[in-house]
Amino acid sequence: MNDLGFLAKKCRRKSTNLSIREDVMAAVRALGLNASQVAERALVEALRQAAAAAWVEDNVEAIAAHNERVDRTGLYNVGLRRF
Repeated sequence: MNDLGFLAKKCRRKSTNLSIREDVMAAVRALGLNASQVAERALVEALRQAAAAAWVEDNVEAIAAHNERVDRTGLYNVGLRRF
C-alpha cells in the first residue's frame, strides 16, 4: 500500500463504529471537536507513516548502496556548489 494517491480523491464517507475511551470523548465534546474529522486525520497520518516505513524497507538496499557510493566518491555537485 505504498501508493496513497487515493487519499487526495474526494469520496463518500462510510459510517463506522469506533471504541474510544469515555474520558477522551468527553474532552473531545468539551472542546467542540469533530471526532470523525480528528479520527480520519489520524488514520490518514497513520497510513502515510506506514507507507513511508514500507518504502524505506523496500528500498533499504538501494539506500545503503547510494550512501556507500557517496562515502566513496563524494557528492556529485561538490564542485558546483557556491556555498
